[in-house]
Amino acid sequence: MHERFRVGEEVDAFREDGWHFGEIREIREDSRYLVAVGGGSEEVEFGQRELRRHREWSGDGVWTPPLAGGELQEKSSTMELKPFKIKFKIGLDKGTSLPPPEFGKGKTVEVSSDEKGYEGSWFSATVIDYIGNDKYLVEYLTLKTDDETEPLREEAYSRYIRPYPPYLPARRFKQLDKVDAWYNDGWWVGVISKVLKGSQYIVYFSTSNEELIFNESNLRLHQDWSDGKWVIASRGSRSV
Repeated sequence: MHERFRVGEEVDAFREDGWHFGEIREIREDSRYLVAVGGGSEEVEFGQRELRRHREWSGDGVWTPPLAGGELQEKSSTMELKPFKIKFKIGLDKGTSLPPPEFGKGKTVEVSSDEKGYEGSWFSATVIDYIGNDKYLVEYLTLKTDDETEPLREEAYSRYIRPYPPYLPARRFKQLDKVDAWYNDGWWVGVISKVLKGSQYIVYFSTSNEELIFNESNLRLHQDWSDGKWVIASRGSRSV
């Protein structure tokens, strides 16, 4: 769930080359903020989903300030996706080695899953460590353990991990555009099936054969990570 920020609060702002430290200078309409970045030398406007609360990674393996919990974000919908609950068993392999540079400790990434009910979804996470056998230990930024007391950690193979997608300027979407929709604390791949009034869209999800209504601010153009490069997806169809 996206956080609300206050004037003077320290944040990380995502631009085309990664996350940058900044400070909220002004709160604007439509969940947008004026942020001072580059040590205060530049002021840039960002949408709420392009910001996160600034945290420091300590040597004790914790975030300061700690990650906060949140309610699931509700959406007006023509059909309702069933809520899912993740259960993972974590067993660290013996023996470790240095991670490849693209997935170093503390790097923000997105993680997918082939578990039933989660196909086509990506969840933001931080790389905790490389644990060998092409596996990483990651800590999710939006998912919690079953008792909701701490961030969920999981082992993930590198084939299910990708860098955080680069920022693309806001735009109006068209029918059949392939998009990622923010739902149930993650990004889900779908296709614009209908353009509505008021910057709203009906998005079709082929994995569940369902449709939901989303505001434009909760959508992003879908990008694929291929051969070490980001590729903007071609226009889709109703059978993504």
